[in-house]
Order: sequence, then C-alpha cells, then structure tokens
Amino acid sequence: MTRLRFQGKGGDAVASGRMARRQKKARTARVPAAERRQQLIAEASRILGEEGLEKLQISALAERAGVSRPLVYRQFPTRQALTRAILEDFTSAIDARFHQALLRTLPAADL
Repeated sequence: MTRLRFQGKGGDAVASGRMARRQKKARTARVPAAERRQQLIAEASRILGEEGLEKLQISALAERAGVSRPLVYRQFPTRQALTRAILEDFTSAIDARFHQALLRTLPAADL
C-alpha cells in the first residue's frame, strides 16, 4: 500500500494510498437517472454530429460528459442501445415540431 507523508502546520501526517486517492478525486453531484440519461443522449448527439458514428464510443462519451464508463453502461449497455436512444430522441423531437407546426397551420375544425 502506498503511503504519503504530508507536512503541515500541525506536524507530519501519513495517509494511505486509498485515502490520498479519495481526497484527490472530487465527487460530482448526484443527478436523477432520467436527467442523466438525457444529458448523455445530448452529449452523444453532439459527438455524432461533430465526429461521426465511428467516433461515438462509450469511453469518449463518458469523458466528455464527465462521468464514469460504468455509469454510461448502466444507461446504455451497448453502443447499439446508445445509438437507438439517440435516434428515438431525434425522432421524438421531429414529431413534436411537426405536430406544433400542424396545429399552427390547420384550422381547429380540421383537427
């Protein structure tokens, strides 16, 4: 086990490697699963648009979203599941926009 020695005002203190790692890695705020899923889909869509499908990797998504790979895998077990979610999100957005446009252009009696 790694031991680190810290010198401070109160004298020397020794910490194990585990404690040093824990202090080094800051925790991010817990986000509800549905919100995190949308965040990941949005970031994956940006990667897809900027770099193409071949660059859409779970590890790249995790890094850009600032989360761990296991967290991404909990939401999307495979790359195929991730691309399906992106497509569903896109389709849903297009459908909503089309519906709004339709409501604006058609008279109320035609609905």
